[in-house]
Amino acid sequence: MTKKNLHVLFFALFLFFFVLSFPLASWDWHGRLHSEERVVLYAIRIWLYWAQFSVLPLLLAVITTRWDKTDRKKLSLKVVFCIGLFGVIWAEQIEPQILRVRHTTIQTEGITAVPKPQSIKIALISDIHWGIFGRDWQLQRAIDRVASLDVDAVFMAGDWTYEPSLDMDAGFAPLKQLKVPIFAVLGNHDLEKPGPKVADQLVKALVANNVQFVEKKTIPWKGWLIVGLNDLWGGHPRDEIAPLFRHPASNRLVLTHQPDTLSLLPPNAMQVGLAGHSHGGQVYVPFVTEWQLEKSIKLGWYDGLYKAPAGQVFVTPGLGMTNLPFRFAVPPTIDVLNIQVP
Repeated sequence: MTKKNLHVLFFALFLFFFVLSFPLASWDWHGRLHSEERVVLYAIRIWLYWAQFSVLPLLLAVITTRWDKTDRKKLSLKVVFCIGLFGVIWAEQIEPQILRVRHTTIQTEGITAVPKPQSIKIALISDIHWGIFGRDWQLQRAIDRVASLDVDAVFMAGDWTYEPSLDMDAGFAPLKQLKVPIFAVLGNHDLEKPGPKVADQLVKALVANNVQFVEKKTIPWKGWLIVGLNDLWGGHPRDEIAPLFRHPASNRLVLTHQPDTLSLLPPNAMQVGLAGHSHGGQVYVPFVTEWQLEKSIKLGWYDGLYKAPAGQVFVTPGLGMTNLPFRFAVPPTIDVLNIQVP
């Protein structure tokens, strides 16, 4: 096949997938819970999910075009355009399929509780965003990976949904594979900040699939006190802090969605606080991402381990995507935390 014929073939494939994206998006739109105030915006995002599959044939069509090698300006523009298209393909179709397991050891100090809590290994997951960008097979793959890990429990830091399917019981059924406790809270997208009204149905579905919600509670486990705080935007964590932290305790693990919630705690209120929300920026561009994150995460805790007056804070970049179906330089991550008690 000649280069010209290849170009025609790839361009035809681009047009085919681009046109096909519209009926596929319409089909995908039905059977989902939607944010009524953002119907047009989310319809566009569903279309973007399906339109992404036309980018690869477009890239191949551009590569196989003929150009005059002596015209350096046109050649340079073509190279830049191809690099841009490849970047889009990477961010849409490659990096979101990479599942990273990151191991971190956290050393505790100043534990005076008697008896001392056990050293534990936990999996921290956040921002699954099961819905328009996070599909059933991706959730199943993540749960399969967690099930293969040697951990004592799974902590889920909220944002389970993003315009999810109506049948949440079936959607979250893979969680039943996990044979360890699953401690969880909700995130802002689960509590209409923004998002459709899903909280009641979501909690019912997750509890039916062996998830234990810890918001507004203190739960003893392996010598630790697990404390759950509601989401900063969708709940009222400030009102929960006084009764939950009335008495000092040196063996608290605090689970919440937004890391800024942990800044509301009194000094030395916990050993480790666990959070998500940030997506690690989702698309990481040096300086630009940090500047953007400052708008939603005031204290700059967006990925990894930090020291705070209340104790240590660990933020996971999570698994899913919002706004656009892109991840770049921040692959979906399951964090395994080895919390050591001296």
